[in-house]
Amino acid sequence: ARRDGWFHDGRLIISHGGGKGANLARLASGKYISKTATDQLESDWSVRALLNTYHERLSMVLLIDDRYPHFPYDLANSRRMGGGNGYTYVVLGFYFIKDTWVELEPSDSKDGAAVVRYKFAFQWCDGQPCPWWLSKE
Repeated sequence: ARRDGWFHDGRLIISHGGGKGANLARLASGKYISKTATDQLESDWSVRALLNTYHERLSMVLLIDDRYPHFPYDLANSRRMGGGNGYTYVVLGFYFIKDTWVELEPSDSKDGAAVVRYKFAFQWCDGQPCPWWLSKE
């Protein structure tokens, strides 16, 4: 989402709850159609799970995929141990949800209507080693 962010070398990540964004959907016929973004709802499974984690004050493992735009390295074209190319998903580490809020975000729809996004501030949990993507120096 437009207002997501990567701060303090990834120790604070602002992200929406996932889902309901504009994308291409594949039909049973094999054709693709463009879907516009829609509102996230508190009852959406991804939003509900994150809100429960926030209210219960639980830590969680945070993953990103190779399309995450804020990560400082190109995961898809990195070298794996053993010589293979790229990573599709990586584990960042343990985080807790420090804060959550709802905001309107402009959509790419033809009418220009805004969509509701649940935002979450993921804070790095102390007590674990330094993030693996940072220099050990």
